[in-house]
Amino acid sequence: MSQEDMTEEKLERLLRDHFEEEYGETRQPAELWRALQPRLERHDSLDMLPPPQRLNTLGPPALARPSKSKSNVNGDWLPLPRGVKPTRLGRRPSLLPFALVACLVLGVVLAAYLLVRARDEQPGPDHVAHVPTSETTVAIATPTLGTTSTQGNLIIEMASSDWLLLGDDRYLFQTRIDSTETYSGSSSAYLTPLSSTSWGDAYLLKMINRPDLAGKRVRFSAYVKSEGVRDHAELWLTTTDYLPKFGRFDGKLNREIQGTTGWERYEITEDVPAGSISISFGLRLVGQGKVWIDAAKLEEVGQDVPVLTTRSLVNGSFEGGIAGWEVSGVRDSVDLDSAVSHDGSASLRMRGSRSTSGKQVPQVKQAIQLSGYAGRRVRITAYVKSENVSRWGTIYADLEERTDSNASRRLAHDDLYTRPVPYTSDWNQYSIVMDVPQGNIVLTVGAFVDGGGTLWVDDVLIEQVGQEVAFTGAQMLNRPINLDFEAGLTTWLADGTFPSGFEIGLDDKDVHGGKASAYVKANPSLTGESDSAGLEQWFDTTQFRNQRIRVSGYIKSNNVSKNVLFRAVAQSADLRSGNVAQLPEGTIYGRRDWQEYSLVVDVPRDSLYISIMLSLQGQGEVWFDDLKIEIVDRSVPLTGSPSGLPSSPLGSLQYRYELVMLEQGCT
Repeated sequence: MSQEDMTEEKLERLLRDHFEEEYGETRQPAELWRALQPRLERHDSLDMLPPPQRLNTLGPPALARPSKSKSNVNGDWLPLPRGVKPTRLGRRPSLLPFALVACLVLGVVLAAYLLVRARDEQPGPDHVAHVPTSETTVAIATPTLGTTSTQGNLIIEMASSDWLLLGDDRYLFQTRIDSTETYSGSSSAYLTPLSSTSWGDAYLLKMINRPDLAGKRVRFSAYVKSEGVRDHAELWLTTTDYLPKFGRFDGKLNREIQGTTGWERYEITEDVPAGSISISFGLRLVGQGKVWIDAAKLEEVGQDVPVLTTRSLVNGSFEGGIAGWEVSGVRDSVDLDSAVSHDGSASLRMRGSRSTSGKQVPQVKQAIQLSGYAGRRVRITAYVKSENVSRWGTIYADLEERTDSNASRRLAHDDLYTRPVPYTSDWNQYSIVMDVPQGNIVLTVGAFVDGGGTLWVDDVLIEQVGQEVAFTGAQMLNRPINLDFEAGLTTWLADGTFPSGFEIGLDDKDVHGGKASAYVKANPSLTGESDSAGLEQWFDTTQFRNQRIRVSGYIKSNNVSKNVLFRAVAQSADLRSGNVAQLPEGTIYGRRDWQEYSLVVDVPRDSLYISIMLSLQGQGEVWFDDLKIEIVDRSVPLTGSPSGLPSSPLGSLQYRYELVMLEQGCT
């Protein structure tokens, strides 16, 4: 029978019988094509063959199992294209032995190549564009308190070739072995940008899986040299309980390296949390410059070795430049002033600008872990000088409890709002006093200037004081207190964007009930429509977690030109999320007599605190009185929904300006 005389049906049956005889059962379509395609003769109808990517989508074929009876494959058979002649198909020999031999040969060749390269590699000319060095040589080494001589049990000692280059901007950086710049041994490793104009963030990393170190104390130390670092470099140590989420990240806490330095020893000592299975550590570079690392090691130390990373304020006199302080906002507006100082040879100078007011303001800050002050009262003091500050220049302090790697709750805040620095003044000392509870407590100390003018800061100090020294600012409460203002404003934080543009106080004449109400009044000659000020109270959520609550209160307004903010935030453990309820913009404006307003919001099961905010934006006057909080049924409609929140503490400068943008509907 010729091929022309064969019908498609006969050809299909012939192929069925062939595969039944050859394999014990009819093959699946994908396997059929794989078997036939290499042996098919050239034919115009080959264009009808499925493309390879189509075959790949069919999934792995089922394993052939010998069978004495025909398989029922109706619907599974894929016929040959018209005009294709079948040929005798034998079993294909297994390729596994050939693959094993090929892999073995390739492995031997690759190993030989790497050995030759490691032996012959010498650092050639540096092709990285020249990085200008800084005239200022500054470095902050971890305070050792005699612990550098305390030997621990060595966990790992790093070779210069053991580092991985990671980070979102790693493609802008390069790392190489350097045998010409070493602290000890024959080589070091360096990290630098590929271009003198690129600006990014990358880090050298080593990770080890050591679940046996959970609950123990470890120390990572290394010698670092820098050249022309124009932002900062730092050692960092991370402990994790699962991957790839970072745990307690300690990179930014007083370990910054700036400018040009010789070989300096840096170290981080940290407690590994229970449940941690891995430890990561390394060297990070932000911005321009070049840093070398050598003699790095990780070791287990005893509990007698203190956690030194953030035990005390670093460089509070600014005699070491700005090292240890994180600069944000308009970075070029922050520098040292050797001509003006309270004591010593220099002070920190911040120059504000009207054009950046409310957007990016010059700011410095430093974070300190206060484990050594648990259960004590501390005082933060600083000398401040001002000149023509048009809006606000101040120091501030935030006290937070880090509940885990991604969550914290603010315990206390003070930014001198009720006692602002004058527009122009000579050196004056300002104090902030806070109580430090037990736990993983972090104190952030900072300063900023908003608007035009210049602010100088010098001689920042943290010290323990007795209970007779009065607490300043405001702190988180264990429950909502004084919602009717009968006890004054002592439980409320006065805050906003422009302290001199508003008056915040108590009114014993215009009240809804009781003896007093709280008011916020704008100064018409100073405030603009974007300025705001008000009161805030935040408290523990234990009694409200996983409940729906209603926050209500009475509000009265007079000549309000922009907006009255009435907001409730149930902050979740995730810093950037929480449930928010607030009155729509424009709900209260102009002149209105006392009227009750309500907000309904769900409190997350993992909520850390609830915050109530009462604020006036723009011109006018507003009074608040007789607030209350109650748990309601789930059938009561919500007036808020889950929303993203600023990651910074609610009392921070960044949050205040994000709040203004939210009030203006600009988010």
